[in-house]
Amino acid sequence: MGDSAEEINDDRRQELLGRISRQTATIGQRIPETINIDGDPFDLRDFVLETKSQGSIPPERRESVRTVRKTLTKEREARRERLETESLTEQEATNLVQDILGLDRAITALGNLAETDLAARSHEEYVDGTRRWVDFVDQLTD
Repeated sequence: MGDSAEEINDDRRQELLGRISRQTATIGQRIPETINIDGDPFDLRDFVLETKSQGSIPPERRESVRTVRKTLTKEREARRERLETESLTEQEATNLVQDILGLDRAITALGNLAETDLAARSHEEYVDGTRRWVDFVDQLTD
């Protein structure tokens, strides 16, 4: 690859774009401590770990988690576009790839959390209980 101050060539660019497109690319990747969003640092790892530690997204945090996921997805796309179109050195391109994979990891972690809706769950349990009762009564009358 040569000097890291040289601009990457098209083959290397395609290789890096292919890397971020693989489904297994985030395996072993760490969520970045912080990420700059519109010039402001955001403590991404703390946010993800705190949210995941709750097991599911509480109703009062749903909107903020959705907003963060949406923002992270936009940031990921902006970085991918930069990797695809801008003149970059090897070091800049490698750093972008690491950022993109870290964002992917965070997006996946936040997307895997369940958004518990206690009222809906309670209603589902009521319906299931009623169905079981009707099935039981039907068995007795057959």
